[in-house]
Amino acid sequence: MSEKLNRPPLSVLVASEIEKMIRDGILSPGERIPPEKELAQRYGVGRSSIREALEAMEHIGMIETRQGVGRFLSENALSLLEGFNWGQMIQDAPIPALMEARALVEVATARLAAERATREDIEELERLLVLMKGSDLDGYFEAELQFHLTLARASQNPVLSKLVEILIGRVYSEAENFKRTTAASRKDIFLFEEMIESVALHDGERAAALMVAHLGGVKRLLAQ
Repeated sequence: MSEKLNRPPLSVLVASEIEKMIRDGILSPGERIPPEKELAQRYGVGRSSIREALEAMEHIGMIETRQGVGRFLSENALSLLEGFNWGQMIQDAPIPALMEARALVEVATARLAAERATREDIEELERLLVLMKGSDLDGYFEAELQFHLTLARASQNPVLSKLVEILIGRVYSEAENFKRTTAASRKDIFLFEEMIESVALHDGERAAALMVAHLGGVKRLLAQ
């Protein structure tokens, strides 16, 4: 199994590190967040991962951006942090519960993606489908993971797409189960081809139905 599939997305790890800084009192409410470049150097990741982590925290109200000044920890960040411990909760959750949550979120993002996807989003989905068709099993899973994340981002809803990223990262750590059913996994290519067509035609209901079908198959394989 590809080692990369076992790791949470970098942006999730970065968000966890920033949350730890808040809990440890290194960052206080109202204090300015260090620049992206400084955080990228500190954690050894790209600035895009830092940006995704900060944007996710901003969407739940922990960080606020002041135009022309920078990002600041919101005054209610500590109370919000006590109410959100997504990483640990998802890490501890059983796979059936994660799949139920994933189905609810990904079906919604598939529908929205069909309504809102750009030409660039569709082209990226098509590129990933080509990779799936021509890759070995590890390459297939990596391309499929990126397909799901790209579709989620195409929904233009950063909260939902972040939830997809967190949930799918945890479920993909169970990818060893899929290796026993290579042929079944390859059959999903047909569903993904139809998914791209549905998105291109802005058919949200069809895209949602295809995601239901795909995740139903994933759930059955994980139950084996």
